[in-house]
This record gives sequence, structure tokens and C-alpha cells, in this order.
Amino acid sequence: MKEGEKNQKYGQKAARPPPDEFLRLYTELYPTVRNWWTEDQTEKHHKRMEKTNGKLREKNKAAGRDEDDHLFPYRMISEYITGARLILDKIREAQQGPQRTEEAKKMFSGHVIFSEQLGRQGIDLKMLTPKHIRKELDEISSLPELEEHRRELRDILRRPTITQQAILEPAFELLNEYYEFLEKGDTKGMDDIVNDLEEINERLRHSNAKEGLKEDDHILPVDHLRAINLVVDEENINHSKEEKEEAIRASSKRIKANLQFFGVRDASIPGKYTEGDELPEEELKQMEQDVSDFEGPALRESAEGNDDAEGVARQRKEEGIHDMGQDQGRQTAGDALPKLMSLPKTRPLINPGIEDGLTDCGRVLSVTKAGFGHRVFTNIGTDMVAVYKMFPGSSFAKSVRSTLYEKFPSEPQPPEMKDHHIEVLDTIVHPVKSGNYTWIVYKWTAEPDPKPRIMSHTDLARRLGRGPALKQEKAGLEARKKRLEILSSMKEHPEIAIAEGVPSFNDCPPYMLDGFDDD
Repeated sequence: MKEGEKNQKYGQKAARPPPDEFLRLYTELYPTVRNWWTEDQTEKHHKRMEKTNGKLREKNKAAGRDEDDHLFPYRMISEYITGARLILDKIREAQQGPQRTEEAKKMFSGHVIFSEQLGRQGIDLKMLTPKHIRKELDEISSLPELEEHRRELRDILRRPTITQQAILEPAFELLNEYYEFLEKGDTKGMDDIVNDLEEINERLRHSNAKEGLKEDDHILPVDHLRAINLVVDEENINHSKEEKEEAIRASSKRIKANLQFFGVRDASIPGKYTEGDELPEEELKQMEQDVSDFEGPALRESAEGNDDAEGVARQRKEEGIHDMGQDQGRQTAGDALPKLMSLPKTRPLINPGIEDGLTDCGRVLSVTKAGFGHRVFTNIGTDMVAVYKMFPGSSFAKSVRSTLYEKFPSEPQPPEMKDHHIEVLDTIVHPVKSGNYTWIVYKWTAEPDPKPRIMSHTDLARRLGRGPALKQEKAGLEARKKRLEILSSMKEHPEIAIAEGVPSFNDCPPYMLDGFDDD
């Protein structure tokens, strides 16, 4: 392989999220950053943020991490908001027409790119954007020619925060199980799922309080599931079968609509439960309003006596002044500190390997829609020594995500597949805050040309039973361990690897050239 080919990169490396204690320190800085949209930045602000980064460096050092890991990127944020304010002022001053539309497109494109940059560092753009600015951006994007930008912007500003998403993610597997129990008429199973979802809501309320958010922000619509449980209860004999079915559809539509306003791509609700007439427009508008009515954390005094006390009054002013008039209280960005007058520089995303599924996260096997985004399953090893891993869609740039989903969508399990035709190749375990997700990589041996496929732990247990499924998963983990050892030897002892018939590491795919990583 030529040196130039070796060094070629495709896509993006998956970013590790910051530790929770880092996110809590970030939260203390968000109100000050939100003020930057209307008030000039000061040297005092930047010193405070650098002081916070000093604390983060100490925590990194104590944990054995690189000292500069997960620092609060206040300079990048400062540069973006300074440039965005300049563009926003141009939009305000311009008359309706092509020039105003072009400035608006520039603004929204920058917002989307910046949101992805922040997301890779565990920060949500909406936590940095005050309510009146979000409202103004929504009004600017109301022109028909800006409809696509408006959808992207609303998706960014309505979806749960990164912390909320981590808590909510298990809910979609549970929702899938709920409708399976509904199909069987298993009311106990349905009640158990509702109780599990209530526990997720409680964790979310607790987390919201720590993030400085409204307690019920992005709470799951469990009441609609309880309504279904009441309808299917055997003691409920006051309604006909048709009336019960219609009531179930109405509640299911409300659940799906709520989750879609959250930004959920796949609500795991079978189509037959959501077919028929749409919900009343007024009801949908109210759901939309509830999700849009987001309040970020308020500035509060620190244990050190609040070295930015004037920010408390400014934060209150920020949230109230725009009810009296959109033009009051604004200063120009011309004297802001530091004097950074342009949006972050970007470059085109050139990914010649994406068409073949080559990324820095491995060669793509398949992509599924799930929860708030996508799951990308890749082979992080080689063709001969395959090891599979799941990456959240957020590990990839948006353009890469879309391309991969179009080219490598997950295929349904063959309907005629028999249990004895399943050959387990690997077991993927992905840790989340509430436990682990498990998938198996398998092939269906009855196929003429068997290829790797993905099956969830739930699907495997449904086919084989829980005990046999766990045995198969254990076998997959043991096979995985052996392949990981081979891959490590390819890097650390290439001469031994070659003697054992394993290809030289230099002949590996480009995503392995910086070292093999299965963390």
C-alpha cells in the first residue's frame, strides 16, 4: 500500500463523550455564553472559562488522561457567536429579497455545522442559544425557500440534550416490547413495560434538575400507554372491539407524534396502530409547542462566591427584554472580545472510500434507524480477521451518515430462516448508562452466499429462548476475544503474525493504520 493511501482518512473518528463531572462544569458556563448573543464578551468571561479548564486539566491528570481532553471549547464558541451575530445583524437590516435569503442560508448552514462540532464534544447548541434567538431564527426561516433549513434547525433545537438522549435510548427497545405484548394481549407484560418507562422518566427528571432544565423536559408520554392498558384490560367490558381498537390507535398516534417532535426517527410502533386519520391540528401544535418551549440552565452563584455576579442580572435581562421589543438591549459585535469576525473555517468533506463503506470507524456492515438517529455496524478488523462494533450515527458527519444509510441499510431477517441455520460470528456489547445493548453478528447458512447480518439480543432470545441465546452470545464473545488477540499481534509482532499466516499489518485497511481500538 502506498504511503499516500495509508494516510488517507475517511469520515470522522468517534468522539468519546466527556465525563459527567465535566458536563456539570460546562453547565455552569452556559448562561454566560447565552448572553454573548446580545451582550459583548469580556476578558473576565474568558478568564473564568480558562479557570474552569484549569480544573478540567487537573481532573484529566488525576484520571491518567491527556490533560487537554474535553476542555470547554470557549474560544471556538466565542468565534462562532461573534461571526453569527454579524450575519444576524445583516439579516435584520436587509429587506426581503435574494440578499437576505443568502445571508440566512449562510447563518443556518453555519448553525448546523457548528451543532455537529459541539455535539462531538458533548455540548448541545440549544443550551448555548437563548430562547429569543431561537424564536428569531425560526421566524427568519419561515420563507418557503428556507424550508429545508428550517427543518434542520428545528431538529437541532427540539431534540433532547445529549445527556437526555443517553437516558431515553433504552426506552425504544422497551416500546418495541410493549407492542409485542399488546399483540399477545399480555397485560402484565404491558404493565411491567410502563413501570420500566416510568423509571426512565424519574431518572430523566433527576438529570434535568442537575442540568438546570425544567423537570418535565422531554419526559416520555407514558400516560398514553396507561390509557391503552386500561382499554385492553379484561375487566373493561363497556366498549366494543371496534371502540377499543380505535382508542388504541388514538393513543398510539399521540405517542408517535410526541416522539417525532422529540426528533425520534423510529418510534418502534407497528404501522397498524397509527394508521387512519391524523390527530387534530390544534393537538399537534400544542405538542410541538411543549417541545419547543425549552429553557436552558440559569446562571447561579458558584461555591467560590460567583466571580461573574453581574451575569445573573444580565441573564434575567436577556430572557425578559425581548418581550418588550426585538431591537432593545442589542449591542453590535464590533467591540467584542476577542475580535474574531468570521465563522469557523470549514472544508469540503471528500470521502472517496465512503461509497465502498470505508470509514475511520471500520468497513460498514449495515446501518439501522433507531431512537434519535442511526446505529452504524462496522467491521473494525480486516476481511480475514473480522471484529464488529456498533457506532452511534453521531460518530459520523451528517453527509456521511446519510450516504451510509442509503447504501448500507439493514436488511430484515429472511422470513424462512430456521434456527439451526443461524451461525453466530461475533457478539457486540455496547455499554450505556443504564446497562448494555447486545447484538449478534450471524450468517444464515442456507443462503447461497452467506453474508454477515445483525440481530438484537431480544430477537435471538425470542427465537431460541433466553438460556440458549445467552450461550450463543457467550460463544460469540469467546470467538471475538481470539480475533482481537490476532489483530493485536498483527500490530505489535508483525513477523510472528506473518509466520502464523495472518496478513502483514501494513496491508490492513486505512482505518487500522493508527492502531486498533476496541474500547
